[in-house]
Amino acid sequence: MKRILFEFSDTPISVKFNKSFAGFEFGGIKLPPVTENSRMDIPYFIAEILLKENLIEGFKNDFPLSLQELTASVRREVRHGEVQPLHPFFYSLFNEQILKSDENDSDFDEIELKRQKDRMKQLITERLSKIIKLSNSNEFNPKKLNLTASEEILMKKMHSWVLNWKSLINQDETRG
Repeated sequence: MKRILFEFSDTPISVKFNKSFAGFEFGGIKLPPVTENSRMDIPYFIAEILLKENLIEGFKNDFPLSLQELTASVRREVRHGEVQPLHPFFYSLFNEQILKSDENDSDFDEIELKRQKDRMKQLITERLSKIIKLSNSNEFNPKKLNLTASEEILMKKMHSWVLNWKSLINQDETRG
């Protein structure tokens, strides 16, 4: 999971600069100078820093995720047999949204936040159920599914556990 969080924070995103920026070098990452209203792809963690310094516009593409959007995602999962597409770092982005809402209460009221968390639990339950079923499949190929980065790791682990369990069961039956 640490690897996923690192990949998430290192993912390049497109940002628009509010002000001219002299550029800098940080840990081997070099940002060239840019002018006001210029766009550039930069790692997420650097965008967070530049946003706090009011150098760039807000950059969270589909976030904050509204209750209606979460509800629609849950409905899609329930209606379709296959796992539905989500942003590859959906859970990390949602977690960021929750952390930000705790810091800045003006954006979310408590009732809205509780409803969003409830919808997220529903979404996780639906997706987890599908992942469990798919991890026992003979045609196991997580890359062909609409999994997030963390779900792909979960599915690979579950598939391994299922195979180990099946081999233990087969050993017991051949001995008995």
